Amino acid sequence: MEPQSPTAGKARLLFKPAQRLVAGKQFEAAYKGGRRKGDSLFGVIVLSNGLPQARLGMAVSIKSCGNAVRRNLVRRVIRNTFRECQHPLAGLDVVVNARPGARDAANADIVSSLERLFRQLATTSRRPSDAPDPLGPPAAQ
Repeated sequence: MEPQSPTAGKARLLFKPAQRLVAGKQFEAAYKGGRRKGDSLFGVIVLSNGLPQARLGMAVSIKSCGNAVRRNLVRRVIRNTFRECQHPLAGLDVVVNARPGARDAANADIVSSLERLFRQLATTSRRPSDAPDPLGPPAAQ
């Protein structure tokens, strides 16, 4: 009998290039029409994207997080937390804006903040128009 790997039987949690928001128009659409939630560490905006997977965009500035080492660490934590929470966010574009509180926050605080915001947005961002109508389209009169 072969030993099982630690990931056997679990869905793989990947962050592929197709799951990244990179174009300015993608960010602009989310900023204009998305739903917003936030706390002292992050502002998160979500917008339905019509795709089977969630996509992530990040805005982590010098003003909010400080030097390059800290900004890159915050980005890594955001990406990893998104990777772990991506399945309930399927079909959404997610933009995470770091706020100045993220500069001095511990990694555990960053993760718990993002998990809470992602969980809230996954449940509240599904507008009735996003879901198919179980009765079909309205009849023409």
